[in-house]
Parts: sequence; C-alpha cells; structure tokens
Amino acid sequence: MTHLLRQVSTASWTVPTIGGPLIVRGRQGRAFGELRGVRQTGPVISIGTVRTFDAEEGWGVIDGPDVPGGCWVHFSAIAMDGYQELARGQHVSFRAEAASQDGFAYRAVKVWTSDIEPPDRTRTQDGSAAYHSSLTLTFGPRHPDDTAGPQA
Repeated sequence: MTHLLRQVSTASWTVPTIGGPLIVRGRQGRAFGELRGVRQTGPVISIGTVRTFDAEEGWGVIDGPDVPGGCWVHFSAIAMDGYQELARGQHVSFRAEAASQDGFAYRAVKVWTSDIEPPDRTRTQDGSAAYHSSLTLTFGPRHPDDTAGPQA
C-alpha cells in the first residue's frame, strides 16, 4: 500500500467512476492501480446519449459508460437558455451523482450540449434561478366624486 500511495502522489490525473473504486493513472494514461475502499462521492463529468426525454413532464434518462442503468435528468439541470429540453439520441456532457431517483441509481446535476461546460447559473437573492416579476400599484389621493369603498 505504501508503494501505491507513493505512485498516487506522483500521478498527474485520475479517472474516477461514480460509486466505484478510484483508478489512479499516470501521465501516459497507464493505470497504477485501484484505491479500494475509496469511492467517488461527488459529481463526475461524463459523456452520454439521451435515451428519452418527456418535455411535458420535464424529465428523462441519459445513458453513458459511467452511469450503468441510466441517469435520471430533470429539465432544471439542463444548462441552456430558453426552453430546456433534450432530444432522444442527442449527445450530451453531464455531471452526475449517485442518488436513488425514480428507480435510477444516478441523477444528473448539470447537463450541457456544447463541447465546453458552461458556467453555473448565478442564483438570485431568493435562491431561485427561475424568472420572476413583480408589480407595484401606487394609488393617488381619492377623487372627491368617489363614493365606493371604505373611507380613509
């Protein structure tokens, strides 16, 4: 184990799998070994294909090598402007996390269709990235001929 830890400290990059052992690779991509007992717990970037997406219900499934059985995706995880929808057979990049969601072991936390991951959306003060509006009504002094309504 000490030898493996020395190699881990000199490795240039790793290729983790969601919920699986951490595979440690060197600069040439050669695997040094696995760190058993160490599991990837956070979101991992993966590439996949949309199996299905129901725009009316706002969710679908993405298939990819890092998400056996499929990855559940909600429209709110799609990083695009305008109407957020995916098409069957569409190639996407996504971040997924291990989670039990509607019978799927993985849930997408961010999905994008371009080659470069877009920046995360900034949230407004109320914590929502959704569109919102407000209306302010200002009333002037009562008209002398107005007899309806409560008297001030």
